[in-house]
Amino acid sequence: MKKIILILIFFTPILLFSQIIGLPLIQNYPPTTYNGEGQIWSITQDNRGVMYFAGNNAIYQYDGTNWKTITLPNDLVVRSMDVDENGIIYLGSNAEFGLLEPANKGKIQYRSLSQNLDS
Repeated sequence: MKKIILILIFFTPILLFSQIIGLPLIQNYPPTTYNGEGQIWSITQDNRGVMYFAGNNAIYQYDGTNWKTITLPNDLVVRSMDVDENGIIYLGSNAEFGLLEPANKGKIQYRSLSQNLDS
């Protein structure tokens, strides 16, 4: 009986604290944090480690500290994103696709590629 009590006294704190220590480090961000909507369609990460989240009417850029909003023309809803080996981020939408490129003063803007195609 003493052995069972000793085992319980020894293992109970370990079992309780292992649940706390073993949790992965996850940070959830509500839409109010990035000034956007709650629905995110796609996520990608560029070569610098910056994260991009495709919302219903914008791309949200997060560098680990600051959020920036990249507005999109014509209420474009991006459904998919991917980055190539050169770090260029391509966006796909309904009947529209393009990429993100640097603009004035370090901002990033959307440039359509599908406009250059023949119908």
